Amino acid sequence: MLPENHTDKIQPIDAGCGRMMKVKISCAMDRWLETEENLDKWHDKLSAKDRRILMTRWTGEAWSELKENKGFLKRLFEKTGCLLTIDGSGDEFITPQGLKDYHF
Repeated sequence: MLPENHTDKIQPIDAGCGRMMKVKISCAMDRWLETEENLDKWHDKLSAKDRRILMTRWTGEAWSELKENKGFLKRLFEKTGCLLTIDGSGDEFITPQGLKDYHF
């Protein structure tokens, strides 16, 4: 329904949440790899099962951190128009990425 590469304008996950999750998962992975024993495991052949378990753990840690910033999450919904009200209050917060000075 949308032109290709435009979901960041209307979907909160694509408007910043997804990228922040990737950054936080990467940080969790880096912290884990800082331990020499873990680094050796990573290079010596970690099973697919163990990699999936680690990714699930890191994703959980990332979400736990991200959900603490309620203002960030609310802003993603505001700027993409997902918090529309019937009376139009709050419409000034809708700011789709790439659409400068657009007013609803």
